[in-house]
Amino acid sequence: SFMKQSPFIAADGCVGLQFFQSKMPMILASVEKKQIKLWGYKYDQQPKLTHRFHCKSEIIDFTISPITNFLYFLTEEGRMFIINKKGDFITNLDHQTEKFCSITYYEDMIYVGTFTGNLIVYPSSSMIQKELLDFPMKLKQSFNLSNSETKES
Repeated sequence: SFMKQSPFIAADGCVGLQFFQSKMPMILASVEKKQIKLWGYKYDQQPKLTHRFHCKSEIIDFTISPITNFLYFLTEEGRMFIINKKGDFITNLDHQTEKFCSITYYEDMIYVGTFTGNLIVYPSSSMIQKELLDFPMKLKQSFNLSNSETKES
């Protein structure tokens, strides 16, 4: 069967799998800690490796936007990299004061969480920061105090 023979199932440190929005051949991204593999296949055929990217630092999260059909991935240094379904490098992105740690999309926006608890919103068409939603420090302190009180009791 397809699943038993598939070469991308035994990925090393798999972060996840996602399909690009495309017609035949279908394109699947297999994202591992240190590399990304793009696979092309038709329903009745074995997947074929079309591109492989090695990363110097570990990949911690990724998403594929159906609007742009780009794969956005984040590294442990808090940077974002963007590639398309053909395997072309589009750009990389970082923030002056924040380090990225999680990413998702909704409609035409890319939402990036940071290690400090903030949320940065980018329109997927331009990737120019639209908004920084700062998690209020008072709320952070209140949450930390209530957590420590709960643990002590």
